[in-house]
Amino acid sequence: MKQLFLSTAAVAVLLAGAASADAAELRIAVSTHIPNMDPQDQTGNNGAPMLYQIYDTLIERDSFSNPLTFKPGLATEWTQIEPTVWELKLREGVQMHDGTTLDAFDVEFSLDRVFHHEDPEFFPSWGRWFYNFTDVEVVDPLTIRIHTSREEPLFETMISARSAGIVSKEHYDALGFEEASLNPVGSGPYKVAEFVSRDLAVMERFDDYWGEAAPLDKVTFKYVEEVAARVTGLVNGEFDLVTNVPPDQESAMQTDGVSIKGVTWPMFHVWIIAQNNPPTDDARVRRAVRLCTDRQALVDGLWGGKAHVPAAHQFEEYGAPFFIDNLDLIKYDPAEAKRLLAEAGYDGEPVLAQFPRSYYLYGDLAAQVIQQQWAVCGINLELQEVDEIDYSKMNFRAWSNPMY
Repeated sequence: MKQLFLSTAAVAVLLAGAASADAAELRIAVSTHIPNMDPQDQTGNNGAPMLYQIYDTLIERDSFSNPLTFKPGLATEWTQIEPTVWELKLREGVQMHDGTTLDAFDVEFSLDRVFHHEDPEFFPSWGRWFYNFTDVEVVDPLTIRIHTSREEPLFETMISARSAGIVSKEHYDALGFEEASLNPVGSGPYKVAEFVSRDLAVMERFDDYWGEAAPLDKVTFKYVEEVAARVTGLVNGEFDLVTNVPPDQESAMQTDGVSIKGVTWPMFHVWIIAQNNPPTDDARVRRAVRLCTDRQALVDGLWGGKAHVPAAHQFEEYGAPFFIDNLDLIKYDPAEAKRLLAEAGYDGEPVLAQFPRSYYLYGDLAAQVIQQQWAVCGINLELQEVDEIDYSKMNFRAWSNPMY
């Protein structure tokens, strides 16, 4: 079991280059990229900006509504006909990027490979989103029923996640998973013209898109790991848009043709705690590390005060009655942390934090600051930058969560 920890709303800083609003092409430099473009296989934040262009879901979100509302996507209507059964009517005549026409069998193929929980390739998607979903039933070519184990109050939220994006069954049947995931076929406003794993994605407008036409002829997502390289590329006109630029780099952007757009996004930067590895198998140690973390110092020192420390694991965007404005659950109390560690008999043994390289903006620097903060309480934190998390050894790992 694992516990969410270190709640700090993330800052998403986008720096827009000199491309005009009606530009034919948008060139984007991103800080991380993805190994393939299968929507059920890629569940991270780094894939979302690309997958949203390629794949549609049965139900879509009105991104600018508050509180959140939903609208028709590939399904024109949906009804809960039983406590654990939803019936959805599919949009007629939707063209896929491979020239096939969307039907219920594409939906069944896309979702059941996750819902049935048989292929380890899709276990992360099942565990994050769909563990309460059991089966897609084809009623007719344009009607499906989705079954769940228990009532699912977040049905629309889950089915509108890009991990519920619909692929072409015929495409996968012809090429197999590995090849099809590198040459993706969806029904979205853009189709993929070129994809290089973990490096490049070039998309072109899909002229047969069922919805509103895409505004650009071409969109390119290029992996540029270093902040300085993204900034230089923007200033030199190599890119029109770059992501993940920290506030302390804003001064380098003060040039003609560059504008800075930032928002405090409703997303928690968190560390997950392993509850079955010592010494974090002791609840007193887990509580101590929370109390010994000065989140405001992290926000002020690394993100220029542009993030904020929440009072609880919730966002104002939830709206009434789900947002509770008088909660005050996030504390900083090193003295109480030291008392709990002494009570737990913690003797300074190493605790290990693992985190992915370059995935989170200043995640490595944040880990170093936390290491220093915890040392004040007597906690011996070791840091390890890894490509893959080793859950058998780690005590903490970096993550993020929008608390959907």
